[in-house]
Amino acid sequence: MCKRSLEKRRIASATGQHDQTPTYYRGFFVGAILIMLTAGVSWGTWFLVQIALAGKVTGVSLHTINAHGQTVIYGFLGLFILGFAYQAFPRLWQNPLVAPAMCKPVLVAMVSGMALLVIAELRAEQTGAGALAITGGVIQTIAAGVFVWQMLATHRRGRTPLAGSTAMIFAAFGFLLLHTPLNAAHTYNLVTTESKYEAIYFTSVYQPALRYLQFHGMTLLIIFGVASRLLPSFFTIPRPGERKLWFILASIAAAALIEAAIFVWFRIAEDHHIAMLLIVPWTMLLTASVALVWPWKLWRPLRDTSGRIDRMGKFVRASFVWLIVSLLMTIAQPAWSHYVDTYFSHAWYGATRQAFTVGFATMMIIGFTLRIVPNLNGIFPNTLPTMRSVFLLINAGLLLHILGQIGVDIDSRTARVLPFAGLLQLSAIVVWASHLFLCMFRGRRVNRVVVKPSGRLVVLNQA
Repeated sequence: MCKRSLEKRRIASATGQHDQTPTYYRGFFVGAILIMLTAGVSWGTWFLVQIALAGKVTGVSLHTINAHGQTVIYGFLGLFILGFAYQAFPRLWQNPLVAPAMCKPVLVAMVSGMALLVIAELRAEQTGAGALAITGGVIQTIAAGVFVWQMLATHRRGRTPLAGSTAMIFAAFGFLLLHTPLNAAHTYNLVTTESKYEAIYFTSVYQPALRYLQFHGMTLLIIFGVASRLLPSFFTIPRPGERKLWFILASIAAAALIEAAIFVWFRIAEDHHIAMLLIVPWTMLLTASVALVWPWKLWRPLRDTSGRIDRMGKFVRASFVWLIVSLLMTIAQPAWSHYVDTYFSHAWYGATRQAFTVGFATMMIIGFTLRIVPNLNGIFPNTLPTMRSVFLLINAGLLLHILGQIGVDIDSRTARVLPFAGLLQLSAIVVWASHLFLCMFRGRRVNRVVVKPSGRLVVLNQA
């Protein structure tokens, strides 16, 4: 091999560009951020304005809310999960990604499928809505299948055993393959109903169960799998034992399946004695979460091996706090409905989902991207802003959102604070997104590699 080629290899190795998929995450992250900025928080803030004007959480149409849910689950959370998996897991499993050429088609298919499902919801009860839902669901299911095949093949060809954290990740992929076609079928039923009341029935019976599979199944397991594997490498916290990880995996997977089955059974039978059984899987989820998080003592700042407080740490800590809050709110749902004397509190249910999706999942995504994206683009994270404004804005907005929403059950005037909550969260996402874009598209250009006379390679950061 010529001297010039050898030097290129050395430079690539020093800058982290030797990976066969160095930028595949970028399209997924950019897509997820753009979807979150537009169809996510911006559209969601408009919903909050409508709710404030109506004075009730049902002030927005069912199909519009479901269309928004498609963008958050498959556009934001889904794309971030896939992009992170393509970038990080081959490295963790010590093997190049299998069939890397399929990454872009998977991205296009996931976004296209989501778009068709959103259009189907917005065209509910019109000609062709059902065909759009089925087509979008089939496209998404095929894309998810290709992605999971790539992950399985990559791990099988690697040199790492099946650890508990990896098993959690693959269990999350299993839930992805389960809920994607179920989501398409549910959307088809909703958009082809003959009356508003029939759509409400399908929503009340099947949609909460579907959300359990999407949130407590896929999202919780993938985050726990990644966190248990990477956080002990980032910070001075103990690594969970294998027995504990397998216990947590079994508890969460079983709980997600059980709660989904019990809820559908309860709604079809209309027997509240069956609903009381939900306390079992909900307690399992809470127990598993506390078992993972408690040894990390997150009431103290997270420090890296040099004793520094990384900017990622505060988001990770807050994320787990919001997870516990969301699970406690889930358990308290029947008590709150009884307290406000209603069959089912839509306000409390929606606030619980906000605590999970924004507080837990989004906060964790923000924390990981603030550390990983600069590193992937040759920028040292400790030279960048702390993102304290993002942290304060999103937490303040979320707290105001939750309090304002559940307050509607007592006094409809509390809905007036919801638009301000939405604007706070939107501001946080805009600042975070702008920062990530700068890291992704300027990072490579502000770094250069210098070869010292001794032959040692040094990366100079000029950000």
